[in-house]
Formats: sequence, structure tokens, C-alpha cells
Amino acid sequence: MDLLANVDLGELAMELETLQLSSEFYMAASVTAIVSGLLIGVLGLKLVRFFSAMTGFCIGAGIGLVAGVLLNLPDKAVLGTTIGGAVVFAILFGIFKKIGMFIWIFTSVMGVFGIAAIEKGIIWLIVGAAVGLIIAILSVKFFEPLVIIATSMVGGSSIASGVSMFAGLQSKLILNLVASAVAIAVCVMIQFAMQSRKLKKKEKIIIQEKE
Repeated sequence: MDLLANVDLGELAMELETLQLSSEFYMAASVTAIVSGLLIGVLGLKLVRFFSAMTGFCIGAGIGLVAGVLLNLPDKAVLGTTIGGAVVFAILFGIFKKIGMFIWIFTSVMGVFGIAAIEKGIIWLIVGAAVGLIIAILSVKFFEPLVIIATSMVGGSSIASGVSMFAGLQSKLILNLVASAVAIAVCVMIQFAMQSRKLKKKEKIIIQEKE
């Protein structure tokens, strides 16, 4: 009875509420990671212009914001330069998709390794930057295959991360790496299969037109 009397019911309720909010946050984060990972990992090549345009949007917004601040413009004018820069660069990168995807691939692949860098040190981030840069450079020449590989890496890692978060296994690094590798491999196979099917359909159309 004395033990129960010393329990602060208000504090206990706050702790339970915090715990519930925390579990809800992890649930939402894990679902978001899985869904976004599936979209990127399976439909990556089909969403190239979208990724490129969003990259341009972010870069343009940053340039517009910095320009407005450096020119000491009023707040509304800074907002205008930010939105204007975002729209202009989104359109440009949507048209010139290889430029946008070069940046997207570099930053996204580096981000995948950056997750490991949180626990294992900066060396993983450096490795990620090197891998991302190599894939980005090669994508200029071999665009579609490297986009498939890069989007599969990002999507597969996101799927594995979401599943790990949902199952409460974030601390199991080796297990997470294995899960990421499997998810990435599956995404790569699916995208290459889809692309192969698309190319075969094009070949059939060309043959039929010649006949």
C-alpha cells in the first residue's frame, strides 16, 4: 500500500502517453520507410524525371533563399526568390534529367552509407561518398542500368530499415545489413525484369512496323 501511495499517477500517465506517442511515431516512420522504399526500389527508373525535378526544386529553393538573404531583400521578396528558384530549377532538372539524377544518385547513395556512419564512424560516410560519386559518374554513360542499381540501393535499404524499425531490431547491425542486401538484390532483379520486358515490347513493335 505504501508503494502504491508513493506512485505519482500524473507522472505515470505522462510516461504512458509518451510511450504511446513514441510507439506511434516508430510505427508511422517504419510504414513510411517501407512504402517509400517500395516506390523507389521497384519504380525507380520510371520515376527518374520526378526525382530529378525534386532535386532541382531543393537546389533552386536553396539558391533562391541564399540569394534573397545576401541581397538583404524583405521577407516576402526572399520567399519569392526561394519559390521562384525552386520552380525554375525543378523545370530545368525535369528537362535535363541526367544532371538531376547525377546529384540525386550521389547524395542518396551517400545517405544510405550515412546511416551506418552514425554508429560505425565517419569512414562509412566517406565510403558512401566515394561509391555514390562512382555510380553517379558511370550513370552519365550507362544511365538506365546505374539508375536501377542506385534506386534499388536506396529503396532496398529503406525497406529493410522500415522492417527493422517495425520489428524493433535497429541495434542488430549485421542482420540489418543482410536484410538490406537481400532487399536491394530483389529490387534490382524486379527493375531489370521490368526494363527487359519493356525493351522486348519495343522490339516487337519495331519488327511489326518493318513487316
